[in-house]
Amino acid sequence: MRDAVDFAKLTVAGLKAVALACGSPTTGNKAQVSNYMIQKLQQRPKGAVRLVSIDLGLKNIGVCQALATPGQQVEVEKWSLKSLPEHINYSQPNFAHEARRLLHGVMMDSPNVVLVEKQRSRSAGSASVPNDILRVNVLEGMVHAILCTQWPTIYVESVEPKHVLGYWRSQLERELGGTALAVERLKKATPAQVYNASKKARLALVRKWIDKPQKAPFVFSPELELPTKRTKQDDLNDALVQAVTWQIWRDNSKIALNTDQNLRELAKSWSVDAELLTG
Repeated sequence: MRDAVDFAKLTVAGLKAVALACGSPTTGNKAQVSNYMIQKLQQRPKGAVRLVSIDLGLKNIGVCQALATPGQQVEVEKWSLKSLPEHINYSQPNFAHEARRLLHGVMMDSPNVVLVEKQRSRSAGSASVPNDILRVNVLEGMVHAILCTQWPTIYVESVEPKHVLGYWRSQLERELGGTALAVERLKKATPAQVYNASKKARLALVRKWIDKPQKAPFVFSPELELPTKRTKQDDLNDALVQAVTWQIWRDNSKIALNTDQNLRELAKSWSVDAELLTG
């Protein structure tokens, strides 16, 4: 990192605004947020990369394969839905075999970056943990273990859905109605209602990008065969949004690590109040 950049010149709130813009955790004190963000930004690969973005599930697994070049729209080369066998045996040896089969399929194009959606440990705020949640967490662990052992040189990032949603929050709120009343109602909703509303908003956001490609953060490769309308769209959308958001995080990271002035401007643009910055 260049010596010109000094995260200490930002307040906690300003620093968290930069972390949000770069896809880094925003919880913790100033030192924790700063240290984690520096580590994350330095680890991410530079330059053009071929990436695979995976939205895990037991029935539907969204996969987006793309070329990501700094400062440019993500070029989506493949966008498809994978699945585990309908009557899968959930014994761990068999589950591991299916995880390996899935990865060998998506790794055929030799990506150098793999993004894996981090799975939740609870369902809609429930105190109990449903079997499907346990199983998809086991699948997630197996995916990381296989990637680590069979493709050790590839950069793998576990992506928190809340960081992706946090980045697009303002646009998602507009899709939900865009009014203060709609947002206030969302704050009072149950976890299940928030999840369903967020899913609808993400569907609407991606649909808008597809309908108005000039405003989209991605382009489709001319050779890409778009999924049919019968395909379960929300899982596909999550894989796509995860891919393009990660690339935007990389672009913002480059801004943040460039100069103090750029860092302050990035913090200001992502802060609710300009007073979050030091004077």
